[in-house]
Amino acid sequence: MAAALAAFAGIGRLTTRGRSAPETAATAVAATLTLWEPGLGFVLVPVAVGVAVSRVTLRVHHISDVLAGALLGLAGAVGASRLLF
Repeated sequence: MAAALAAFAGIGRLTTRGRSAPETAATAVAATLTLWEPGLGFVLVPVAVGVAVSRVTLRVHHISDVLAGALLGLAGAVGASRLLF
């Protein structure tokens, strides 16, 4: 039953190409809030890492997709922080 549900959900095969949008968002939020309030980094950075690990573990993205998403999110966070703070 579990195998049938996994096959139906597409788990176990790569389903997307390109940067990971969930990782981009997680890194952008974590980095922006950590730059604003450094104490939040102890909570938010592990969440962003967890998103990255889950995307690769579930075989939704390649490691390079997740790294590209993280770099894009970090760049966006630094840019937004320079404008806002």
